[in-house]
Amino acid sequence: MKEGTFFESDYQLIKIFQKKNIPKVLSHHNVHVDTYAILKIENKTIKLAIERQGRQHQDSEKGWQAYLGVSRNSGTYSEWRKLIKRDNAKVELFKKYNDENYHLIVVPHIIEPNKVFRYLIDEFNMQTGIKIKKSPINWKSLFDCTITKIDKFL
Repeated sequence: MKEGTFFESDYQLIKIFQKKNIPKVLSHHNVHVDTYAILKIENKTIKLAIERQGRQHQDSEKGWQAYLGVSRNSGTYSEWRKLIKRDNAKVELFKKYNDENYHLIVVPHIIEPNKVFRYLIDEFNMQTGIKIKKSPINWKSLFDCTITKIDKFL
């Protein structure tokens, strides 16, 4: 990813952690995050990933039923359990490298669409310690920011 690029969709985890040791369950080229960008803020380089998780990512009977729905009943219980395992492993991997400014914001399906932006801002503030002050704005505009334009949110 080049500096000044936009947030990128479906970004491979192996690209984010090229020079890091990652668990085998995450080392496949199909494992990705929904959105990723490298941000330069307050003399820090923040590697920010965002995952918007549907109901099928919920580790419960309802999650399993949702998985069957999105897979049109062709998915197996074992595949769903692997999905849950990968989700948990992603969270742990980013936590492991938080001190190197790798951050993952997981947006659960229960967050209402009109509250997603506030959730992203609050999580970003909590994880990085960087206070984003300006709001409210359309949360989707976050995905249209370039690295150099992110300062408009500070």
